Amino acid sequence: MTEKRGFIMVTSSSKGGPGKTTTTQNLACEYARQGFKVCLVDGDKQGSAEAWGLRRNALAETMELPRVVVKRMSGDLRQSLVDEAKLYDLVIVDVAGRQSSELTSALLVADLVLVPAGATQKDLEEIPKLCKELHDTAMMAPAHRKAYGFINKVDPTASMKDIIADRDFFKHESMGGAFDVITTHLKYYPKAYDRADRMGAGVIEGVNLGTTQQAKAKAQLQVLAESISRIINKIMQEIADKAA
Repeated sequence: MTEKRGFIMVTSSSKGGPGKTTTTQNLACEYARQGFKVCLVDGDKQGSAEAWGLRRNALAETMELPRVVVKRMSGDLRQSLVDEAKLYDLVIVDVAGRQSSELTSALLVADLVLVPAGATQKDLEEIPKLCKELHDTAMMAPAHRKAYGFINKVDPTASMKDIIADRDFFKHESMGGAFDVITTHLKYYPKAYDRADRMGAGVIEGVNLGTTQQAKAKAQLQVLAESISRIINKIMQEIADKAA
């Protein structure tokens, strides 16, 4: 009998700047708000998620917040992530997309890999490096592992026509079919996200209410979280069917 464990979701990007850590933090807040036990693992050497977690702990001393446990890990993460998944409903791993033991080991136990990307030529040139990691780990990773890319930090003035065109870069031959695409995207409202980050909060939380940017950022983040939840549910059903 397979031991029941929580879901492991790895968020990675090959290029700095697409909002990987910010999106990861905010997804963690949203799923915690929904009542899930969430552990955010910072496997990126920059340590940005860990620093946000410390700010969140300080904020939680002054107001009630959904609980997000943040842990810093390095090296071979496989056993540590599996152990955390026995304690939490959702383990979200923030890891850089460049070659590292943290990335490779996380991909070996991931149920889902999320790849936020900006729709730029530099993103197009960098993401194939992560595609190679996905291909290289595919035989040893869980058979049900899926990878999805989505466009992040979209210009709020961009038209839907432009956004749809930008998504097509995930279909470029250089990607080797490594990703499916989440059609939900996140427009970038810097004031809302930066304020939340500096406070140790998420854009979905009441501490940031009061601005139009925050309301828009919250709405979009929750739509993205719902899209990801549907993917998670499909993967979990696949796992259950194979175990039956």
